[in-house]
Amino acid sequence: MTECVELEVLSGAYRNYEHHINILRVLLFCMKYPKLKFTPECIAVNQGMDRVILEQEIEGLINQGILDRKNDSGITYYCLNRTTQELTELTQEFLRDWHSHKTGVKASRG
Repeated sequence: MTECVELEVLSGAYRNYEHHINILRVLLFCMKYPKLKFTPECIAVNQGMDRVILEQEIEGLINQGILDRKNDSGITYYCLNRTTQELTELTQEFLRDWHSHKTGVKASRG
């Protein structure tokens, strides 16, 4: 019986952080392939993400200046707009903020 409750809580917690996890997946993909020009399908297949949601996350990262959009022969692709060092620092900051937020949520429940 507690097994089902734990799974429900876990899936609920995942849904609350899904937006952040998707951004993290894009950032980690860019860290792995910093010079790659990619399409949303490339990350969607590699990371197992929904393409529509992924495109929304990519737009947010473009607005923040982290990614850049390019067109070549009618194909839209994206590329990293930061150095590898900047991306590493950004990812570490993102994880630190996410952990602080997650810890704060747990503290307010207790």
